Amino acid sequence: MQVHQRLKLALLEADVPQTEAEKRRLAGYDMRLWAEFRPGVFALEPFLQPIAPASQYWWLYGSHQAAT
Repeated sequence: MQVHQRLKLALLEADVPQTEAEKRRLAGYDMRLWAEFRPGVFALEPFLQPIAPASQYWWLYGSHQAAT
């Protein structure tokens, strides 16, 4: 999942009701991403960083490194 797509899902989360199945699917994607996540620099334009805290948008602060 690309960073921009994941950000859109996070922003919609508060405004669009989700079924339990949708919530579980997103949690599963996040668990897989976390398993291969490497902390690093902010992935988007620098001016967005103040409105995207790492505590809430952790996946914007690093990269995905597929296991080999």
